[in-house]
Amino acid sequence: MSDSGKITSSHLSRAAVIYVRQSTLAQLERNTESTARQYDLVHRARRLGWPREAIRVIDGDLGISGSVTGQRAGFEGMVAEVALGQVGIILALEASRLARDNAAWYRLLDLAGVCDTLVADADGVYHPALFGDRLLLGLMGIMSEAELHVLRARLTGGIRNKAARGELRRGLPAGLIWGEAAPRALLQEIGRGEAEQVNAETSAFIVADAWFCLIGAVGGLVTGTLGYRFLVRRAGWVAAAGLMVGAVAAALVAVWAGERVGLGTYNHLLASSATGTYFNASLGLGAKSALASWPLFTSAVILLGETGTRRSAGARAAADLTGPSGMRTSGP
Repeated sequence: MSDSGKITSSHLSRAAVIYVRQSTLAQLERNTESTARQYDLVHRARRLGWPREAIRVIDGDLGISGSVTGQRAGFEGMVAEVALGQVGIILALEASRLARDNAAWYRLLDLAGVCDTLVADADGVYHPALFGDRLLLGLMGIMSEAELHVLRARLTGGIRNKAARGELRRGLPAGLIWGEAAPRALLQEIGRGEAEQVNAETSAFIVADAWFCLIGAVGGLVTGTLGYRFLVRRAGWVAAAGLMVGAVAAALVAVWAGERVGLGTYNHLLASSATGTYFNASLGLGAKSALASWPLFTSAVILLGETGTRRSAGARAAADLTGPSGMRTSGP
């Protein structure tokens, strides 16, 4: 049966629903062409015979995965309308837009078959009450759910493989941020498990140290601000000394973490490269004085905070000794 032969006056007398969905907000921002194609299904509904006033777009589930259940208000509302016999046809770009969960998919198909509601995608029009169409729709649902499993397995496999090479960087703390931001050096494998830098540039080492100073400064500002507010004002200079020791330790750990990750990548590339092969590796910290950036900014914040507190206390004391007329009051 042709697509037009499945559409009756009963279908045309009810609403045509366009279901629009993207799985994540990132996809919604980047995959604008896919979103536009889904909205363009309005023109397909017009070509199938529905008047413009009978066509409705449901896009309340943008940014929500099709694999979740009970969290897609747009999809649940559409299913309810199908059960009430208010929908003549549901249009989606593909089956995966409607659901990636077979339980939700077959619930929709069961209701659509009973309530005489058509399902359409970019390729055809299907009636869930017809055996051939339901078989095809069932296969679409199975493939949609299986596709999600394959995508997850592929991504997980890539992550594990990258971690095995020592190149995975997740949840970047200060040291790994520096390891990521620091410039790379061009090295050449010279045999015997050694490599030498090609066309060494002093500016690259300066940039690597500058990045660590910048990250250390930010870390010091955060450490000093939080430490002064919650510790120094209560425990005094003992807490300040503890914060300074902690800032020095944080800088050392940051260097260790950044260079440890870079060293793992370097060793892997060195072991897998033939003699004469060129490869890039991250630079280490050249000027050890850059380690002082973290504790230096921590101490600066504490000193500024203590200075401001003392000035405020002095101003309040002076105000208490000054009468309403601005003259200093004398004792009894």
